[in-house]
Amino acid sequence: MSLTRSLGLAFGALAMASSTGCGHSEYKKKTATPTAMGTPVLVVPTEIKLGERERGDQVTGQVELRNEGTAPLEVGPFYKTCSCGAVEEEANGVFAPVERVTVPPGGSRRLRMKLAVDGHAGQAMRQRLSFATNDPKQPQAAVDFLVERILGTVAVSPERVLFGRVLVGTPLTQTIDVYDPMEFPRSLDKLDVTHSAIQVRRDETPPPEEASKAGRWVMRLVVTVDTSRPQAVSGTIRISVPGQGKFPLEIPVAGDVVAAVTSLPRDVILPRRTSAGMLYQLTVRLSTFAGMIESLEVTSAPPGVKVELPTAISPEAVVAITLDPAAFPTQAPEPERTIRMAVRVDGVVHEVLIPVLHVP
Repeated sequence: MSLTRSLGLAFGALAMASSTGCGHSEYKKKTATPTAMGTPVLVVPTEIKLGERERGDQVTGQVELRNEGTAPLEVGPFYKTCSCGAVEEEANGVFAPVERVTVPPGGSRRLRMKLAVDGHAGQAMRQRLSFATNDPKQPQAAVDFLVERILGTVAVSPERVLFGRVLVGTPLTQTIDVYDPMEFPRSLDKLDVTHSAIQVRRDETPPPEEASKAGRWVMRLVVTVDTSRPQAVSGTIRISVPGQGKFPLEIPVAGDVVAAVTSLPRDVILPRRTSAGMLYQLTVRLSTFAGMIESLEVTSAPPGVKVELPTAISPEAVVAITLDPAAFPTQAPEPERTIRMAVRVDGVVHEVLIPVLHVP
């Protein structure tokens, strides 16, 4: 072999070795910081416990990233297992969205993300935040945010009892099915009502065959409203179960029990103060729940009270009431200060009571 050929082969081998060494150095630069320049070391917890939380709550998970190495730590991009809020970094007490974070040697960075608590009551919820790093020993890292127990009350159908206007004496009953989203249905702790006209009892009806997205069927409640007298009903049924969280389930019950004939205003308060002085007269409008007023008469009136009936009766009737304060028994109990009228509607006579109050 000639000297020229030998030198060519030697220089070729040297060039290949030099090229291979440069390629290896470039690869190391992409995956981790070279030892000569220092190495980043990520320190981060793998799990952040958020305790017990209400179903539907918005909670915030925070985590601190520390760099115990000798080179800057590059973190990102971030990946989440939920449709949570953006990953945010704290700077001077203010959080702002970020896609990547740099942690200097010996430093730390605080991150947070917001998440909604969802799942079955009684179970845990776990969401993961994953990210890439330039720590050669942890190229991929993750933090789990753990809601240790989801608190939630039962569900009901229907969610409210709104009965509008009903006539006095009309039977009023509504059934409510109770469902529990927990895997193992809970027993009822307490059942309260906030209005004396509302009564609730448990029905022993067998459970329905069809499944419900609200959970397992627990029981059926029968709600009855007292309609024996005119009144406005506005109350709440409260259902308490173990592990429900801060608040029991509340079922609103509302409506008006209306007489067959009502007066507006209900009470007559005289005199009225006007720019012309004291006025001792007031008109009262009588209206029906249904049907037409056919006739009306005054069956009794307190001393000093004069009632003028209309000459014509339409679907409503307007009567004028005049008070003579000198003859009126101001201090008498209400029954002795009440006007009593008989109003015929569609062949049925109804008694209408109009209390009169004198305010000197």
